[in-house]
Amino acid sequence: MTAINTNSSDQEEQITKIINSIIKGTESDYLIIENRKRCKAILSKPEIGKEDLIDAFIYLHIVMEAGLNGFFRNISLSGIKKGISELEITKNLDDISFIHKVILFIYNSSFDFGAQLADAERYHSIIGKLKNFTYIRNMLVHGHAIKMVNENGTKKYSQLSQQLTKDTLNKQINDFKFILEGMQFYINHLNIDISDYQRSMLIDQFLDYNWTIIN
Repeated sequence: MTAINTNSSDQEEQITKIINSIIKGTESDYLIIENRKRCKAILSKPEIGKEDLIDAFIYLHIVMEAGLNGFFRNISLSGIKKGISELEITKNLDDISFIHKVILFIYNSSFDFGAQLADAERYHSIIGKLKNFTYIRNMLVHGHAIKMVNENGTKKYSQLSQQLTKDTLNKQINDFKFILEGMQFYINHLNIDISDYQRSMLIDQFLDYNWTIIN
C-alpha cells in the first residue's frame, strides 16, 4: 500500500480521483451491499437457527473484507502514478490481505489526533480483533465439521459446532462494529485536506456498520 503524502501539492487531486471513481461507479460494490442486506435480514429474525448462524458469520465477513479491500484499493490507486495498467496494479494490491492493509494504514499514515490520543490508542486494538475475526469464517469455508456425537451417554460437539451460537454471533457483530468504528475514527483524523462530505462518502460505501443495529 502507498501512503498518502501529506506534504504533496497534489493531495486534493488525489482525493478528487477517489471521489470521482466512486461517483462514476467504476468499482462494483455488489458484495458489500447485498451481503449487508442478507445479514441484516437474519439479524432481524425473532429466532435464528443454526443455518442462519452459518450464513450470518459468512455474510458479515464478506462485508468486512470486501469493504476494507475496496477502501484501500481506492486510496492506493489515487496515489500511484506509473505507466502501468490500473488492472495490473489492482491485481497486485488485491494480493495483500485486508488485515495487512489495515496494519499498513494505521502505521504508515499521518494523523492529527489532537486531544483524542487515548481514543487512537484504544482503536489500535482493532488489529488484534481483525486477526480473531477471521477464525469462524475460515473454519466454515474450509469445511470443518459441524458435528455432535453421543459418547457414553454424553453429547459432545465439534469445535466449530460449539462456536455456532447467538452469543458468539453477538460478539462477532460487536467486534465488527468496533473495527469499523475504529477505521472511521482514523479516517476522520487523517492529516489530509479532505472535506467531511468526502470522508462520509468513503465511509458510507465501504465502512458503514449502522445496518447491524436492529430495533
